[in-house]
Amino acid sequence: MRVATLHYHYKPGGVTRVVENAGRALAEKAPYIQTITIGGTGAQVLVEGIDYTTGSSLLNSSTLVDNLTNAAKQALGGQPDVWHIHNHSLGKHPSLCATVNRLAAEGTGILLHIHDFAEDGRPTNHQLLQKGEEGIGKLYPISPHIHYAALNHRDFQFLKNIGVPNTNLHSLPNPVYSPELPKSKPDLGIVTDHLFLYPVRAVRRKNLGELALWASIAPKGHFFASSLGPTNPQFLPIYRQWQTLASELDIPLELGINDRLGISFPQLVAAADTLITTSLAEGFGLAFLEPWAMQKPLVGRNLHEITGDFVQNGIHLEHLYNRLEVPASWIDQNALGKKLTAALDAYFKQYGKNLPDGATETALDSILIEGKLDFGRLDEHDQLQIIRKASKSPEALPKLPKSPAIIEKQANHVTENYNLPIYAKRLESIYQTIANSKQDTVSFLDPEKMLKQFLDPARFSFLRN
Repeated sequence: MRVATLHYHYKPGGVTRVVENAGRALAEKAPYIQTITIGGTGAQVLVEGIDYTTGSSLLNSSTLVDNLTNAAKQALGGQPDVWHIHNHSLGKHPSLCATVNRLAAEGTGILLHIHDFAEDGRPTNHQLLQKGEEGIGKLYPISPHIHYAALNHRDFQFLKNIGVPNTNLHSLPNPVYSPELPKSKPDLGIVTDHLFLYPVRAVRRKNLGELALWASIAPKGHFFASSLGPTNPQFLPIYRQWQTLASELDIPLELGINDRLGISFPQLVAAADTLITTSLAEGFGLAFLEPWAMQKPLVGRNLHEITGDFVQNGIHLEHLYNRLEVPASWIDQNALGKKLTAALDAYFKQYGKNLPDGATETALDSILIEGKLDFGRLDEHDQLQIIRKASKSPEALPKLPKSPAIIEKQANHVTENYNLPIYAKRLESIYQTIANSKQDTVSFLDPEKMLKQFLDPARFSFLRN
């Protein structure tokens, strides 16, 4: 069987790691499946005009299909039996959806593997889709030979709700492949009895203000760090603002610690006593699994719509908090309401929608409960105010919940349910199903149904806008 894996680029990141793990798993468990990566930077077969990160011209679908098909045939020795396409509808390339639809019309089996949605807090991406070759109406093609892979139960249900048939919809949780950690801890050049590491690159939805809050009220001897600073210039101003605040208030916090150290990821994790997450949005949620696999405890914020599948597989996450509650009196609530209305209105308009009646009240009711605000749902201005007050009145806030001493048990559950052989078996079965599917005409599901599921004021967060 011949499989061509297509993505915009294969630079370091979540999708690239999934592709690498898939290749590793299939090579060991299903070597009869011949796979190649095709697309932009880092691909085994480079095709120009698809990598949005290079600054070069992005090609139209007609040219892309010809170039992709010819390159795949040459590399695989024949027409692919399956095109495995990652994040086709994310809105990073104005012609990729049209490219997928042209490939589908030719009758080759297709797996649309969705890690992230343009409808989920990415209005700029959605606007690019609207301006794309085929507009917004053909994001979700269906036919017997077109299948979808979802990372979690939420995404699976959302795709099912818009009309993807059960026979063409597959649950494909990511595998967990953790590196071996060095036995000795490297010297990080900081003084600490207990290091809490947040192993992420600084983007807004990672909610670094919440990390700063925990650090500002931490017991003496505790130190908090995030691993990498931002690469996107638009995130630099607030990132530097957090760094300035940490210095001003003498908070035991270093953001982007590995930008200074330049050590390997395993070395950085080995130096940590506990891993922490304060993220407001995840695709699959490796952050909730990898720590245990690396024999490290995890603390921080829970994301129920992402972690529900993990809990069903025996992984205990009840010690994670669902809200970080701070006194509502610490900020101007009237100003918060006005900011919410303005931000919601702008957010809905970015998606081409009018703000529904009662939207502000719905959002506020989910943020403010019994006189307490969820810190992570606030904007950076209010978060900064709260941290200044928290540093003077730490007793007004809850303590960071500790992780139970169940690392070995957790690690076993992660290994049993999310290992590479299981992933290879799932992927092999999906490929076989697609390869055996009959070719038929292509029709399209209503993309408005998907947008409606995500565009809910109760889900709104300033840091995800």
